[in-house]
Amino acid sequence: MSGFFSVVLLLVLAVVAVAVNKIPFQGGRKVETMVSMRDGVELHTMIIFPRGHDSSKKYPTIMDRSPYGYQDLEWITDIFVPFGYIAIGQDMRGTEKSQGNFTMWQSDAADSNDLGNWIVQQDWSDGRVMTFGASADGMGSFQTIKENPSWLAAQYVAWAPAEMYQILFPYGAYKQKTAEDWLLGVTMPNPDVVYDNIKTVHENEAHTDFWKAVELNDKDYSNIKFRSAFWGGWYDLFVLGTIQAYDGYNLKSDPSVQKTSVITIDPVGHCLEGAEFFPQNAVEGRTGVAIVQAFEVFGIRPHTRNAIKNVTFYVMSSNDDAGKSVGQYWTSLE
Repeated sequence: MSGFFSVVLLLVLAVVAVAVNKIPFQGGRKVETMVSMRDGVELHTMIIFPRGHDSSKKYPTIMDRSPYGYQDLEWITDIFVPFGYIAIGQDMRGTEKSQGNFTMWQSDAADSNDLGNWIVQQDWSDGRVMTFGASADGMGSFQTIKENPSWLAAQYVAWAPAEMYQILFPYGAYKQKTAEDWLLGVTMPNPDVVYDNIKTVHENEAHTDFWKAVELNDKDYSNIKFRSAFWGGWYDLFVLGTIQAYDGYNLKSDPSVQKTSVITIDPVGHCLEGAEFFPQNAVEGRTGVAIVQAFEVFGIRPHTRNAIKNVTFYVMSSNDDAGKSVGQYWTSLE
């Protein structure tokens, strides 16, 4: 995921980067704790408070639940802390410092809701919880809507599919390297669990209820009553699933928010570097629009709708003079 770090550092506004990187986490600003789930399993959780936070005030929270740990992806929500938000990163069940066994998102509907319920009970919570999730974290974010929590106020999802089965078994063909290299790369306190997960994948070669349990369906989409935004990439292995999720959030959600979801699709996607191939108005093949939309969906900074509309994408073409004359540019449409 190192490519993702460089992207974030390149795209976030300088004032945000400076505020985050130079703030020493001292005293009560950083809290590391274990939060108990409904079945008694405790999950490692990091809480970052705004500088000079007032114990008499209440704050909105943005959480990222991840199998990669705070040092890898969970820290991303810290970029919102200088704007009066509390950031929470939690290791998914059975990964990094959390107890239990990793279940390939089968437990994340319950676990994410238990975390949210715990958050809104804290004295510092204003009752609003939002989620940020990229890649595997995004899959976890999707599970949050399944139990229809009342506190869920916004979601930003990058590079994550609505259906995992079609990623691992496209048209029935098993992508062994995608599945098994990824599972073997996840840090699990009980390393034997990874082989249990691989066995489970093998046993569910067909499109079984195991996969359907973590897919988004029309009932799940009807639970969406909040702002949402997506980030995808044309060369991303999850691009189809990301567009499917956007379609569900945008058109199958509660009528009060239908046609308000936004999506940005860059040339490359995640874990890919493409600067030399997409030089026009792109940094490492990316655009700052995605970060701007994250700030907007979380209620931090509205952006003008004169130029940036609901659907923004890079128009692909060849990287030569002929190609650049007809493509290699950004466009934004309703």
